[in-house]
Amino acid sequence: MCVNKCNVCSCLVAVTAVTVGADNVALTIPTQVFNNKQKLCFFIPQTFASSTLPVVITDGADTIQLLAPCGNAVRADQLRNRRVYHAYVATDTSIAIVRDALCCTAFVAPQITGVAAEAGA
Repeated sequence: MCVNKCNVCSCLVAVTAVTVGADNVALTIPTQVFNNKQKLCFFIPQTFASSTLPVVITDGADTIQLLAPCGNAVRADQLRNRRVYHAYVATDTSIAIVRDALCCTAFVAPQITGVAAEAGA
């Protein structure tokens, strides 16, 4: 059940730390048990450096990759502090899909290029 006031919602979790690593930006939350398709609302009170690294949520033991509704990885420059984000967890692949409109990212996605067919094959 969703409550329209996030401050009384049981799904709301405050991020306790933001760690910028070499591969990603990790948002640390208290240890949780998530079920498939469970709603996760998280609040980021900390300020953090804007980068184009992908964002993950961790509770110290498990890591959940954040994805935008289009399927791309959420980048750190798409999130803002002091805002609540709403996501749904998929436990079979350890991802959470953010349902909110996100800011544009400066990340330039690589292109997928086909392999040229060899002549005479």
